[in-house]
Amino acid sequence: MGFPKPILRTGRPRKMSERTTRAVVRYLLKNRRATAQELTNAVSHISPLHRDTVTKAILRLNFASRIAAKKPYLKPAHELARLNFAKKHEKWTVEDWKKVIWTDESSFEIGKNSRRIRVWRRSYERFHSDCLASTFKSGRTSVMVWGAFCGDLKKCKLILIPKDKRTAADYVKYVYENALSGYYNHAENPSELILMEDRAPTHKSNLPKAWRAAYGMDRLVWPAQSPDLNPVENVWRLMKAWISLQPIPSNEAEMWKLTEAAWERVSGDFLNRLVESMPARMKAVIAAKGGATRW
Repeated sequence: MGFPKPILRTGRPRKMSERTTRAVVRYLLKNRRATAQELTNAVSHISPLHRDTVTKAILRLNFASRIAAKKPYLKPAHELARLNFAKKHEKWTVEDWKKVIWTDESSFEIGKNSRRIRVWRRSYERFHSDCLASTFKSGRTSVMVWGAFCGDLKKCKLILIPKDKRTAADYVKYVYENALSGYYNHAENPSELILMEDRAPTHKSNLPKAWRAAYGMDRLVWPAQSPDLNPVENVWRLMKAWISLQPIPSNEAEMWKLTEAAWERVSGDFLNRLVESMPARMKAVIAAKGGATRW
């Protein structure tokens, strides 16, 4: 006499129905910054559930609460300009990008501690537009600096831009004449180099234009809201990460010295790797149709 076969059991049914699960996902995709309690309240009319039950269901669907990546806000016009720029330079090689003088300004604030925003996203959605914490330019600053480097040259000296010296004439005096002119002429073939600058009003003023024309310096037309395409931004992040580990400076003079020390720590190998990443950055912008990238 054989033993009876065990009856297959389906197990205890989930507290959260498929209908409720779909409703939670729909609400979550429209409200990425919703708290777990808000998600629970949003479906309470379908099924009264505990917050923990909803949270577990979200995790099973591969969503997780993560810190939102900060990226500049992109309008459709910005995305189109970025896409056109990437397509125009898609065929550029690393050797082409090595002929670009990468420049940028950045502010270093004393004791800055930005608020972090959490969003619900899947592992591959970090740079989805709904999962970003948009950044906007701020007028606050402690010290403003200008830096530059080129693939075939050592990095330029870091320049401090005084608070009361921010006009176009000041920019020509403190940046162009004090640093860029010597850096540009130090190259073996300066005429082959091209200057990268963002679309800040100071760069577009008549005096800087006239100065660049006098030197015969070509300028790379840059799309707005595109710090992810400028490798100098990676240098700033590296410097700020190191500065954040140092004792907090008590005044601007100490902040300037600390910023100079951080600039000196940036290695040539790191800068070369940044330049070598440019072809991949162009492909990433095209893949994102002009949207934000991981860079």
